[in-house]
Amino acid sequence: MLDDNRKYLSLKQLNTINDEVHYCGNDIYLARSEWVSCVGQRSNGKSFWWLAIMVMEFFEFGYHIGYVRRQKEEVTNAGIEEYFQDENFLKWLKDTYGFDGVICKEKYMYFVAYDENEKIIKEQTTKFGKAFALSTSRSNKSLHYDFVENILFEEFITDGGYLANEWKRWNNLMSTVYRDRQGRVILIGNTIERNCPYFREMGVNILKLKQGTISHFYDDKDNIDFIVEYTGETQQKNKM
Repeated sequence: MLDDNRKYLSLKQLNTINDEVHYCGNDIYLARSEWVSCVGQRSNGKSFWWLAIMVMEFFEFGYHIGYVRRQKEEVTNAGIEEYFQDENFLKWLKDTYGFDGVICKEKYMYFVAYDENEKIIKEQTTKFGKAFALSTSRSNKSLHYDFVENILFEEFITDGGYLANEWKRWNNLMSTVYRDRQGRVILIGNTIERNCPYFREMGVNILKLKQGTISHFYDDKDNIDFIVEYTGETQQKNKM
């Protein structure tokens, strides 16, 4: 379980981002686990939902995000900004908080608003979060990121090959960011792959995961609560 002192969004707040078509993570959010994995079909809304949650927690509680990708080529300022260019997310961000998007400076992220000529007219002075690449995680080892409360790792499952000693790299990054603190880790995956080091190390048998269900795992050795949601099919279908 997460720290008892941690604040949570209310069910009313959660429902502001839910509809009857896309992914809804209410159940897994309210379970209050420090390790959450959400896997399933691409474009079902799970990335939008969790990103919206982290934005809401930032504005409500001041919880910052650590945005993680595997390769350093994915963690450029332009690449990070592109991740936040989802049309649905931008519309929600504008309607909810009055910002038009996210800009990145030295891998730190800030919310901004533009005028009709795309000139910045408002910029959040407090950083929203920091981006990290697993492949260069050792370079962060001596630094401090006490402001990071949530970590979001996109596409943690890959069929393109994992890094050498990836699980060790991942744990080094977690140690660097959280040190002796507790926080929430969100692992987002668009597929299921047997040779996933994260599932293997956390004792998850993917053959036993059933679509549309939430599975709970507990690591007695490290006292870690891990929840995996294998998302069901959404009502929105792509005809291509």
